[in-house]
Amino acid sequence: AEALPTESNCPERKSTLHSSFPAKYLHYVAFYLYYLIKSNKVYVKIISEVVNVMGKPVILYDQYCYLCQQTKRIITALDWLNRLKWESLQKYSKDHTVTEQEKKMMEGEIHIKRENKEDLKGFYAVRFILLRCPLTTIIGALSYVPKAEIIGVPIYRWIARNRYRLFKDKCENGSCQIPR
Repeated sequence: AEALPTESNCPERKSTLHSSFPAKYLHYVAFYLYYLIKSNKVYVKIISEVVNVMGKPVILYDQYCYLCQQTKRIITALDWLNRLKWESLQKYSKDHTVTEQEKKMMEGEIHIKRENKEDLKGFYAVRFILLRCPLTTIIGALSYVPKAEIIGVPIYRWIARNRYRLFKDKCENGSCQIPR
């Protein structure tokens, strides 16, 4: 029987084995992920969040906010698995009973309505979204690392609070003139 090609008897095989850096270390990555999942309940929560796709979460956004429109456009393009549903908070307010205080809160930051679960807003909504898009899953998973909200929440709040100033030239209908 003829011997199978190996590094020693096949020069072409040798060059391709050494050029495939990620494949060479894949077992280390798999072991590391397994270790993290077994040793930390946070990663178990991430996996359960990704796997649990019963009913699409509804992402509420301000249809007059330029940043919100661009976020919706980009995330929709990245949502290859079609796991997210977008609805403007203006339409949602017409279709559902929403108090003025709730509407004001929804205008301040992104909200996610989930079936049979608590609603998410702000940084927590963003990391939920990032975890569900294939290209942003790693960033989403990193945002679930313990204490990530210490950095994530203030950054999100600063952007949300200043979006009208940052994008006032791009907003339609004068919505970016709304006082903070």
